[in-house]
Amino acid sequence: MEKTQNVYTVSQVNSYIKGKFACDALLNNICVKGEVISCKYHNSGHIYFTIQDTVSQLSVVMFKGNTFRGLKFKLENGQQVVVNGKVNIYEKDGKLQLYAVEIKKFGNGDLYEKYLALKEGLEKEGLFSQAHKKNIPLYPKKIGIVTAKDGAAIEDIINIATRRNPYIQLYLRPVQVQGNGAEKSIVQGLRYLDDKGMDVIIVGRGGGAQEDLWCFNDETLARTVYAMKTPVISAVGHEVDFTIIDFVADLRAPTPSAAAELACPEISKIDEDLFRYGDILRKLMNEEIKRCQERIEGYALQLNYLSPKTKIAMKKGILAEKLQRLKNAAALDSRIKSMRAALETKETVLRNGMKTALDSSREKVRAYAVKMTYLGPRSKIDMLKKTLAEKEQRLKHAASIGARINGARSTLISKEAALKTVMDKKLSDRINTLKLLAAGLDSKSPAKRIMAGYAYVDKSDGEGISSVDEISKGDNIGITIKDGTISAVVIDKKKKNIQ
Repeated sequence: MEKTQNVYTVSQVNSYIKGKFACDALLNNICVKGEVISCKYHNSGHIYFTIQDTVSQLSVVMFKGNTFRGLKFKLENGQQVVVNGKVNIYEKDGKLQLYAVEIKKFGNGDLYEKYLALKEGLEKEGLFSQAHKKNIPLYPKKIGIVTAKDGAAIEDIINIATRRNPYIQLYLRPVQVQGNGAEKSIVQGLRYLDDKGMDVIIVGRGGGAQEDLWCFNDETLARTVYAMKTPVISAVGHEVDFTIIDFVADLRAPTPSAAAELACPEISKIDEDLFRYGDILRKLMNEEIKRCQERIEGYALQLNYLSPKTKIAMKKGILAEKLQRLKNAAALDSRIKSMRAALETKETVLRNGMKTALDSSREKVRAYAVKMTYLGPRSKIDMLKKTLAEKEQRLKHAASIGARINGARSTLISKEAALKTVMDKKLSDRINTLKLLAAGLDSKSPAKRIMAGYAYVDKSDGEGISSVDEISKGDNIGITIKDGTISAVVIDKKKKNIQ
């Protein structure tokens, strides 16, 4: 460098260039046609976007004051527009840009039309269907990442994933995320990680211009994401950026950082959930144990009630009660027979007494008649007639008593027959019941049990064994089964608590 050459600062150079642009009449009032990309409405009211053609791009800014007069529609990506304004540089960063005063529509952009056509076609094929989307695992162990190795996206993902859950393993497959060949590189990266047993894969990049993100609108890439076995989270650009794979992926994250948060559960939250689930599990186990204990107690009561011993005791009680009733019926029959014999005896005595009285009266009448024959007085005859009439009246009364006795006897004989019929029926019913009870007792006899496959165990002296406490190691025991007896020696014993 020669000593006489002037040296300028960056600010001086940018200011000089800006002055040159300001003196150019064409650049101070120019109309430029192109397709809108990377359109952003700022909070200040300014609009920042880029217009492009098939070869070049130009940054554009439209300040808030010009939007009221010079923009009559909502500016969106893909629109073909004509921008009127002046071209100059922004001194602070030396960036060339078009300062728009007025913007008019000029048809639709070719790239945007291609985007819409591809989106519509893939949607009709069902690539965007919710029914096809796979669930993102709640607790992944291995997370694959398809992005640039030196971009901000991988740094954000690593930082957030490490902070939220340091135990998750991250596998990066570096790929090209913009420019020629980016689509093929991303497809290869996805297929590679899909065969490595990942639990979930994050694919994406950080923010950028619309053309920088265009590789994520590739049809082959979309079909690759659709065919993946592993769940895929797309994380392309910023929240306002939408690409084709955002619709095909199993889950869309607005940014790579958000993708890391969606894929990685917080370890502290997992610990809290584990403690909470542990408390719930302990409570449920205690409740189930309590219910099981109650059921066991109920089964023990039922077992005791349904045991053969209890049933035999109940049947014996019923049988004893029915036998007592039969004995009482037999005693009643005996009393009836005794009463009948006593009644017959009294009837015989009464008949004999009546006959004796009648015979005596007749003898007296004969005696009176003889006396009347000899005595002859009329008064005595009348007296005797009167006496005879009284005697006859007494005889008639005695005869009526005899008739009543005959009636009572007939009634007694009828009731005796009815009672005998009832007693015979009850006796037959009792005999049938006894036969049924005897059959039931026979079915529950120990011999029947042994014939059914059970065994009876006793000591060498023939005494039955019902508890392990009754025998000792080395004792000789006998085991009776249906076709014989087995002799054995006790080598061990173990007691169990049976509720």
